[in-house]
Amino acid sequence: MAITLFERHTGDAMFYILGKFIDSVLAPWKVINTAVLNDGAANMTGRIIGLTTRIQKVCDPGLVKVWFGLHQLDRVMLEVYSSSLEDYLYSTLTGMIGHLRRQQNLITDVRTTCPKVTDTCWLLISSVAEWLTEHYIRVKKHLDEKKPTCANPQKCWILMFSVHAFSAEDSAVFTSLQGITKLISKQHQRLEGLL
Repeated sequence: MAITLFERHTGDAMFYILGKFIDSVLAPWKVINTAVLNDGAANMTGRIIGLTTRIQKVCDPGLVKVWFGLHQLDRVMLEVYSSSLEDYLYSTLTGMIGHLRRQQNLITDVRTTCPKVTDTCWLLISSVAEWLTEHYIRVKKHLDEKKPTCANPQKCWILMFSVHAFSAEDSAVFTSLQGITKLISKQHQRLEGLL
């Protein structure tokens, strides 16, 4: 179900619109088991006025709350990558990325710039691991020649190769699930165009 909401996306506003819509389609919805799929955002899960909380208050038999699959996968993968990248390795990695992003000759040679990284998004960690793996020989040669203080220790390279191999699988799953979401979003946009 996709309903256009022209107001702010507060739990109250979403509940009002959703309630009116479901009342017109399925009048006894408050007395049947209900399941809500959400993304964990505060306006969905807030304990006082979140949409899920509001629905739970009016449903007699109860409510099944299901977190959206992409968000579940995202949180698990972020935990995996965060626990793999110890503070020392993360600071070494960010130092090296900063150095590589300032090397115009290297950027010209490989025709691309090393992506930025953050420890709050595993897809960025994955893209850095992919970039470093793809350009390993040229980057290693550069680091051996320039000997910057941020030169990546062997442990960091091994970790990047491991992250790259591991992330190839989970990125494919994440991208395919995201594709389903984008397809639903496109269908929603088409419906809006018809209204």
